[in-house]
Amino acid sequence: MERATHSHEWDRIASLRVRLRSSVVVRRRHFRRRRGYVLSDPAANQFYRLDPVTYHLVALFDGRRTVEQAWTLCMEQFGDRAPTQGEVFALISQLYQTSLVTVDGTTDAAQLFKRMQRRRSVMRRKQWSSFLFVKVPLFDPAAAIDALLPVVRPLLSRWGLLAWIALLLAALVRLAPRWSTLWEQTTLMIRPGNVLWLGVLFVLIKVVHEFGHGLMCRRFGGQVHEMGVMLLVFAPVPYCDATSSWGLESRLQRALVGLAGIIVETAVAALAVFVWAGTAPGVVNELAHRTIFVSGVATLLFNANPLLRFDGYYVLTDLLDIPNLLKNANAQLQQVLQRCFYGLRDLRPVAHSRTERSWLLTYAVSAWTYRAFIMVAIAWFVSRLFFGLGVLLVTILLLTWVIVPLAKLTRFLAVSPMLHGRRGRAWASTCGAVAGVVAVVGLLPVGRHAYVDAVIEPEDWMELVMSVDGFVERVALDDGQPVDADQVILEATNRDLALERERLVAKMVHEKLLADAAGGEGFHDEKDKALARLASLEGQLAEVDRRIQDLTLTSPGAGQLVAPALSVLQGQYLERGEVLGRVHAGNERLVAIAIIDQKHNSLLFGESAAPAVQLRPIGRIDQVLDGKVERVSPSGTQQLRHRMFGYYGGGSLRTDARGFEAAESVFEVRISLPDDVAVQPGQRAKVRFTFGRTSLAARWWRRFLQAVDTA
Repeated sequence: MERATHSHEWDRIASLRVRLRSSVVVRRRHFRRRRGYVLSDPAANQFYRLDPVTYHLVALFDGRRTVEQAWTLCMEQFGDRAPTQGEVFALISQLYQTSLVTVDGTTDAAQLFKRMQRRRSVMRRKQWSSFLFVKVPLFDPAAAIDALLPVVRPLLSRWGLLAWIALLLAALVRLAPRWSTLWEQTTLMIRPGNVLWLGVLFVLIKVVHEFGHGLMCRRFGGQVHEMGVMLLVFAPVPYCDATSSWGLESRLQRALVGLAGIIVETAVAALAVFVWAGTAPGVVNELAHRTIFVSGVATLLFNANPLLRFDGYYVLTDLLDIPNLLKNANAQLQQVLQRCFYGLRDLRPVAHSRTERSWLLTYAVSAWTYRAFIMVAIAWFVSRLFFGLGVLLVTILLLTWVIVPLAKLTRFLAVSPMLHGRRGRAWASTCGAVAGVVAVVGLLPVGRHAYVDAVIEPEDWMELVMSVDGFVERVALDDGQPVDADQVILEATNRDLALERERLVAKMVHEKLLADAAGGEGFHDEKDKALARLASLEGQLAEVDRRIQDLTLTSPGAGQLVAPALSVLQGQYLERGEVLGRVHAGNERLVAIAIIDQKHNSLLFGESAAPAVQLRPIGRIDQVLDGKVERVSPSGTQQLRHRMFGYYGGGSLRTDARGFEAAESVFEVRISLPDDVAVQPGQRAKVRFTFGRTSLAARWWRRFLQAVDTA
């Protein structure tokens, strides 16, 4: 079906007289060897790209001809290649919105303003759906950029580019032998307590990043008059308006403007590598490490990635010379699908060559896949740290990636004039395609994995357990020290026990006096009763003395003390039954103790075959140990054997402030290790459980049955 030539809104603009503003400059450009035109207003910093046919129409807008007359002339010359009435309406609205044209006439121009207001509303909804919520301009950076440009101009040259490449290579050489250390420090960095500091560092680095765009744009003659803040995934991110680079003749210069921020950030990351590698653990070392993460890793995954609409996307657009790459790629993919499923043949081509069509289709599929992956990954990561915010992100994802597209597709199938005479085929093809995708995905066998924290310890520990409540008064030993049998580890006090002992001693004195006073004739019964009460009090006193003695915790045997929490117990209140640590008595066989939640525990018990187990000790990224599940605790508990399982000890579980009580019930898994394993007791490890392959349909059915059982 062809495009609809006429529009019901045409009468609102047909008699208008439109002309370009006197300040607008027209430049001819070539995009992939095809002529195009760029309208620019340097004073307003506005730009608009036009193809030759559309530019011919705009050139007819001289202020004397009406829109109807200009469009008729264009149709006579170009026929089907000319814009439709609806496209002309949208074109005039966009040019008016960017202040590139003026409109004269007596027709109801208010409708045009309403159209522009609706377009702004649509753009705002699109920004919300893409997590780019609000742009807030703050200041004009032109004076600051003009002052900095003479200083940094030597770096904005070929020699500066070569120096940047040399710096990156030197940083990679410096980093290569320390990669495992960097990775271990990165895994320990991602905790809720570090989110604020990472956010502050991110904003500061992005300010430098945006000034890189502005300086490079000014270096090639562009103008930069706006810097501000936008919201990206609920986080403030600085931005710089360098759209004047669209007016640069050289596409290489335009690409360098887009690449400037990436160059600046990666240079900062490279310098941070040398600081991190050359400093001991401390504040400077941690600051350098976080700079590497924010400037290097995050930049490569997001900003430099052309599959996301950040700097890498605009660099690729300029290098390929395909304006509006994402829009055209989606239109090309949509056109291919409409041809295949709905039989629509007479569609206006998006690409102008086979090569361009291949680029557009490849980019559309790659960008959609990567964006879906990265958005799901962000939602999963945020939900691990902030559950409520994670639920909100998942809701937004479902709304923007599933519900809204399905609603648009349903409306297209129901009312689009393009499907006249083909609507039944379109519905059948769409439902069949959806059913086929669900069937293929549902029958696809998928392996299941679970990653949990574990601590390596000897098979036979002697536990240090508090048998009496009390406040710690003195810690006699530190974690890792050798201990002898019955050696004092800590001393605690219990004021209630002390008062109870005083009360019993006073009652014993009273009963003894009564017994002595009843020693005469006729008082034997009273004396016997007093002696019986005295004997009972002596037994109670012996029990209280035993409990007071238990306030002094001693080692149950000789060996090595493994109790990391001792350093923070001074003055703390300890409850009866609380495990404070263990004593390693010798060279016993080592095992790993892992902590799993209810979901993973259901998987362990629900499998007919035991899962495959692999362990990777923290700090030994190249060492992989094969293990075997020996035992899973039959009931859940919130008490943790090690503080290292919680956030405050480097783990992933939410715990109380002391780190020994989990926020939800967990299960302990005992994993056997090879006899010749070269690890130390108390070392942390990551455990990977690999369960059997099952189809997604079977998993969905199991989830459904579980939901029915719990309903």
